Amino acid sequence: MKPLFLSLLLAALLLSCSTTADKINVVPETVTDVKSTPENPEDIENPPLSPADVLNVHTAIKRPEGGEQTEEEILRTIMKTMSLKEKIGQLFILQIRYNGDGSPRREVDEDLNLFLNDFKPGGIILFRENIVDNQQVESLISNLQIFSRIPLFISVDEEGGLVSRLGKVPEVNVTLLPPALSIGNKNNSDLAYNAGLVLGRELRALGVNM
Repeated sequence: MKPLFLSLLLAALLLSCSTTADKINVVPETVTDVKSTPENPEDIENPPLSPADVLNVHTAIKRPEGGEQTEEEILRTIMKTMSLKEKIGQLFILQIRYNGDGSPRREVDEDLNLFLNDFKPGGIILFRENIVDNQQVESLISNLQIFSRIPLFISVDEEGGLVSRLGKVPEVNVTLLPPALSIGNKNNSDLAYNAGLVLGRELRALGVNM
């Protein structure tokens, strides 16, 4: 389990790297007035499923009466049902920017559904071409999870500043944060923590889980 997790994590890190240099922006002393997320994640109406919930939806594992399985036990059960090809597919996080005709891919069509079921990648990384607004992003991510037999890691480059796939789309209601370099230059751990907290809550609300 650990080698699989580490491989997925390494793949995500490699994919999320950007060669574009961040510009140093003026950074506020505090991150406040965030309207798109409540103070507590529990206050989000119809919050996204937890990893364990997603796993249960995908596996329909019968639990003993009065008993519960840990996430690791559920994962081990899934692993036992997977072929070698499926396990190899889990090592990849893929981009789905375009349809076969070159148009931006913004929904799960039959071709993508067949691909997900055949290749079974470990995750999907979203780019600007995949993004229209909050509702569309939520629907795309939800359908990706529904049509994938094995739960997916969903990631996006939302580093702040120049690299903000969601924050730079006017129709997407998320906070456009300054680049990490600018936040770090403030030498304010509370500011860095709150910026990460805001970003994490907003991405979680859309269904991004990595």
